[in-house]
Amino acid sequence: MYTNLNSQAKAPTMTDGDIVLIKSAAIVNYAGAKSGRLIPTDLAGRAAYDNLSYYILSDLEQPLWTIGKHKMLLPEERRKKLVLETAVYEYEKSQTALLELWQGKPYALGGDFTLVDVLLAQTMNWAQRFGMTVDANLLEYRDRLYTRDACVEALRIIEV
Repeated sequence: MYTNLNSQAKAPTMTDGDIVLIKSAAIVNYAGAKSGRLIPTDLAGRAAYDNLSYYILSDLEQPLWTIGKHKMLLPEERRKKLVLETAVYEYEKSQTALLELWQGKPYALGGDFTLVDVLLAQTMNWAQRFGMTVDANLLEYRDRLYTRDACVEALRIIEV
């Protein structure tokens, strides 16, 4: 049963043998460490990776999670219009700051694909699915990443 792995019954959850991870950052960092690549190993590169990863997860994703809860996931009597309006404001403010951090580079950190690209593409996908306005450049970036062979294969596997 899923709740044996994740008592909150929320996604994501990843298992690898006896290891169970239930947070996005832990999962992508574990995958990167296990692969031996996809996370910068030099101190400055890792600092930039961590900075953008945590920005995506704390500043950009959190208002989206609040929006999702107050639009569709919470029981109707728990949904609050003012909380929803505030979360939309926070998301829009965070997206503007993200555009300044990203600066339209081929990948989130520059010229090389890293796992922060997975976080950013998925978060932009989530924003669009929740009906948020997503900058056209971020949508193009997400769509380009979703055509990568590994992403196509991963999406095929989870759709089975």
